[in-house]
Amino acid sequence: MSQDRADADGVRPVLYTSITISALAVRAQADGRTGFEAWRILRRRQPLIAWAAVAYVVLLVVGVIGLLVIVQ
Repeated sequence: MSQDRADADGVRPVLYTSITISALAVRAQADGRTGFEAWRILRRRQPLIAWAAVAYVVLLVVGVIGLLVIVQ
């Protein structure tokens, strides 16, 4: 894998991961990849953070639905 390879100086490549949560979507980016491949990388490296992001979005959706039910 590219993560396991080092260049001639023995320096490992930079690993970059980000999660962006907005009102309409959750976007993951890892090492220049997006979508499902980025989520796979994120789950492999930081499984707790991946589950926390999913749980946060689920709670947001449940909260919005709850507010809509209360308002009616």
